[in-house]
Amino acid sequence: MQVFKKYPVNNLIKFFEAHEGVSVFIIAFIFYMLTVAPTVISGDSAEYAKLVYQFKLFFWRADSHPLHVIVGKIFSYLPLELAYSMNILSALFAAVTISLLYLVIRKFSGSVVSSLLGALSFMVAHTFWFYAVITEVYSLHIFFVVLLIYIAVNVRPGKWKKWIFLLVFLLALFNHLLILLTLPAFFFYYLSNLDKKGRRKIWLGLLFIVLVLLITFLIFLFLYHQKTIKILKLVLLRDPPVFAFLLPPTDLKIFFKELIFYFLYLFYQFPLIGFILGFWGIYSFYRTNKKLTWFLLILILCNGLFFVKFTYWQSYGGTKFTFYLPDYLVFSIFIGLGFNNLWQRLSAGRRKFTLSDYQIKIVSVGLSFLIPAVTVVFYALMPHLVTYLNIDLIHTRTLSGRDNNRFFLNPNKSGYYNDRKLGEEILASAADHSIVLADYTIYTTLTYLQLVENIRPDLDVERSEGIKIVDYANSIKHLDPNRKIYVSDIDEDDSYYNLHGLGERFELRKSGYLYEICGTK
Repeated sequence: MQVFKKYPVNNLIKFFEAHEGVSVFIIAFIFYMLTVAPTVISGDSAEYAKLVYQFKLFFWRADSHPLHVIVGKIFSYLPLELAYSMNILSALFAAVTISLLYLVIRKFSGSVVSSLLGALSFMVAHTFWFYAVITEVYSLHIFFVVLLIYIAVNVRPGKWKKWIFLLVFLLALFNHLLILLTLPAFFFYYLSNLDKKGRRKIWLGLLFIVLVLLITFLIFLFLYHQKTIKILKLVLLRDPPVFAFLLPPTDLKIFFKELIFYFLYLFYQFPLIGFILGFWGIYSFYRTNKKLTWFLLILILCNGLFFVKFTYWQSYGGTKFTFYLPDYLVFSIFIGLGFNNLWQRLSAGRRKFTLSDYQIKIVSVGLSFLIPAVTVVFYALMPHLVTYLNIDLIHTRTLSGRDNNRFFLNPNKSGYYNDRKLGEEILASAADHSIVLADYTIYTTLTYLQLVENIRPDLDVERSEGIKIVDYANSIKHLDPNRKIYVSDIDEDDSYYNLHGLGERFELRKSGYLYEICGTK
């Protein structure tokens, strides 16, 4: 172990201990910048980049993310491709999130090494890493979740703390409405720090607010009956209906299936070692601090059960794992706490191994990097293993040139240009002033290239998918029989387009990455 003293390892450790938060941020930001997508990614990523370019803010829509658009607009002034700038935005907030997460675990454990392990475990966790290197709203969302946790447990009590928390929560609300699912946990933590008199005041205040809202609703219902009923129908009868989120599961078989998927997703975020450490952390931390353990567990339960029981969206063939991100964040805190407990036990017996404090520090720091490194290797190997075994874990739409196993199972997007190249080749294949019909995945890339980079603005790119495309193509042919129409499908077996249905009514001619819809049969 003396060899380490000849190299700057000890100096690096001292620097880290003196600048903990900054050091973790630098590590995380470098990691994400090495694996960030260099250009546009199809789907929501391309769509969000378009919203930033157009600077569209929809404060009244539940699926809008106005704060992300505002922050994205600032990043759009970087002298880089817009999509790449938006990817860097995700990477930056992801790195800040990891730094704050480290400080939260440090507060709970008092251990540098345990905090580092927990933070780095989340840094390389599949879903967070996946969305940290592409244009998405989730880096900013999880940043706010961990920031609120940090404010709740680390800022001294006082009136300023309440206002800071409220301000941050409102900002988070303008980025993603899912932040509302954290309220029960923070409410529990706030009440647990009050005496009986303070709790009584809070409950009476909440009762008063509920009564005021109920009376206000009844007044509106009486004065504006038709408009109120119309708004209620829009809210309650949308697809999926709002009340479906609040009701218990309708199919217990599907519910338990989703519950199994939940734990499989959790295992994939923290393969084996992290998975075990997390549950050990829950057990060991509960024995020393029940209040904080319940606070963290309520964060997990409110978010996790909310989506597990909502069987309208199912896991297989979808991206439901995205909505469990707050759970993975909290679980990584327990990973750090679990490691801290085990390391304290092992350190107590270090005399048997005749190790000095310095040697113990070197070994522990090495482990804090080794365990996340194993996870990175695991993700790199998984696509090859699944392909070799011919297992369909993904069960989702294919794109020409995209290896779905590689794209979805390994978050690393370094050097990934496939979606952009496919979009450019599709646009290049179409005749002048023609119409290109595309499903959402391809449509977003094509319209991004048209809008942001002015590539083939002469084309009309229309979103259309499923069997309706047959009727859509027929109506266009009827209105303008001389105009060329293409379907941007690249796989004859792809169920998105029902090419066999098209083939029954029209003659189809393959043209590069497109199918031209010719005359009727």
